[in-house]
Amino acid sequence: MEVIVKKDKLQLIAILILTAFIISCSKEVKEQKPVEAKVETSVKIEPKENEFLSKPEYNTHVKSPEQIKELEEKYKESKEYEEKLKQLGAELDKKEKILNYKFPTGITIDELAQQKAPVLYSPADNLEFIHFYEIKKDGEFCYCKYKAPTQNGGTLDYQVTYKWYNIEQMYLPLSYDLLSENNMGRINEDLIENQVHGSVYSMENDEKKDEMIKLFEDYENTQYPLFKEVVHTDWDTGVKTIGYKQYDMKILDYVKGNFTNSGYDEYFVMFYEDDPDPEIYDQFIKRVRCFVVSEGKIISDYYISNSGGFFYPGLSNDKLSEVKDFGFKFSQGWIADFNQNGINEIYLAAFFSIEGGGLLMVEYNDGFFVTDYVYGDRYDIVSIDWYKKMIIIKDKSGNGEWIDDYQWNDTLKEFILYKEQILGGLRNEKNY
Repeated sequence: MEVIVKKDKLQLIAILILTAFIISCSKEVKEQKPVEAKVETSVKIEPKENEFLSKPEYNTHVKSPEQIKELEEKYKESKEYEEKLKQLGAELDKKEKILNYKFPTGITIDELAQQKAPVLYSPADNLEFIHFYEIKKDGEFCYCKYKAPTQNGGTLDYQVTYKWYNIEQMYLPLSYDLLSENNMGRINEDLIENQVHGSVYSMENDEKKDEMIKLFEDYENTQYPLFKEVVHTDWDTGVKTIGYKQYDMKILDYVKGNFTNSGYDEYFVMFYEDDPDPEIYDQFIKRVRCFVVSEGKIISDYYISNSGGFFYPGLSNDKLSEVKDFGFKFSQGWIADFNQNGINEIYLAAFFSIEGGGLLMVEYNDGFFVTDYVYGDRYDIVSIDWYKKMIIIKDKSGNGEWIDDYQWNDTLKEFILYKEQILGGLRNEKNY
């Protein structure tokens, strides 16, 4: 009996040793694998052309030469189209920089002697300094006149009022005032009463919402498909393969109204890019378009340049609700003929943070939609004045508090800074 017990113990010990050996070997193999993979992938391996991944999410089930060529052509066309859109975006960026050029910062005694002041915001076309053409001093105050470019190629005269501060040893701005005469155009009493041409309603109130969403998405993804090159690495072999994946455009929101006076149904539509691996802010305005629809078919479409702000469903960060008498409000702005020229404008709020952002004005003009800034800073709209065609905005930050009046200029066809008053604190930060 004792012999049997000893034999069983020996067998058990042998099994335990064998198990430990197997586990040890397995662990060693697992530990070696990453090292081997690292060595292999450290070697530069060129992607194989015309070779597609086997995974269906990369559209690589297509393997025939004809189908491969077709996808390559779609990718090429998509890349060219996206480049055109980037160029339009770059033109809008230039307008923003020009818009902000009209604010000279605080100046030292030496800079005053040189009759120049640094620009508050990022300069446009290397316009780093504003040069004064006239300076008047009155005790601790200083009045400096200068010229500032506008978004649409004009030039306006302004005056900045400075006050000397001993602690900072600088002249700091108190106000900016327009000196040039401003032509705001005629006032239409009847329009002020109605504010919008024709009927306007949002996507959420459209009985045909599902039908229209499908129509717009199918059209956009067929006529202007977005293809991207996808490179996949096989980490076991280090081999890289190239595929082409289509990223569909999805509807964020739309507004039905009259934007071109075509006489047909017209829709202002915002898209986002359907990315299976989205960023934190996955609902980013990728494209904005106006569709003209007749009998359930799109007969015309217009691309609208925009600053690509974040879309907040349900206005979780509502900066719009406090504004009264500003036409028709939708999720990202307002529809109104505020400049009173017979065509509805789209005032598109571009939110880039919870602090708010700039305001764009989009208007149809001679076959195209033209996009300009009303303002490009972090402001809240305080009020609007239809009889002065003026949008009054206000900002309060750690640097100070100020209020701006932006007024329509009918000659330049854009909103211009009419006046800024610094109510408290200092507005002297310089951002690049």
